[in-house]
Amino acid sequence: MSDMKLNPETLLAWAAGELPAAEACSVEAALAGAPELARRASRFRRVVELMRSDDSLPVPASLLAEAKALFAGRKAAVAAPGWLESLKRVVAALVYDSRPRAALAGLRSAASESFQLSFESEHADVDVQFDALPLDAGDPPRWRMLAQVTPRGDAAVESAVLVNAGTLDAVAQAAADETGLIRIDVSGGRFDLLVAVGGNLIVIPGVSPE
Repeated sequence: MSDMKLNPETLLAWAAGELPAAEACSVEAALAGAPELARRASRFRRVVELMRSDDSLPVPASLLAEAKALFAGRKAAVAAPGWLESLKRVVAALVYDSRPRAALAGLRSAASESFQLSFESEHADVDVQFDALPLDAGDPPRWRMLAQVTPRGDAAVESAVLVNAGTLDAVAQAAADETGLIRIDVSGGRFDLLVAVGGNLIVIPGVSPE
């Protein structure tokens, strides 16, 4: 198989274990001579494993109803943390968007649709997946965003902030787990994901579940 065939769709299919054995062997042989593609393929495989093993649980309907009643009429505000201004901003480039094709088998449940985005920068790579969350009748759509951050080096993945696109108006904050995985639930909109990696602020621009 030539390098020209090692596009993101082929690499994701390999990572998900969807390729026939002979084609998978051809991909692995090609990767052996392409270190950069091998790094990306390895990242995709790790993302597949992490997202398939996501053990986060849906909020019980009774607890959700109680929370809605408790905070009815109140709008939660998230203050943008001060460290956003102190870090060097590095904008990541979009290198893959799965929406032109069907979502990978095994990366979505029967009850939700999902799609994947992959971004790369000089300091870290970020793979994002959106999954539609189950809703009660009349509820507005909501999605779970999983972002897998892979530093290029020894820098630690720290805090992440989701802001309205083009602003520092924070929508949500989250800490990465020990694997660099970030979980944030969102409603519709267009956002920038800001991730602190070492002394850099990796900017994932214009992510949207819609």
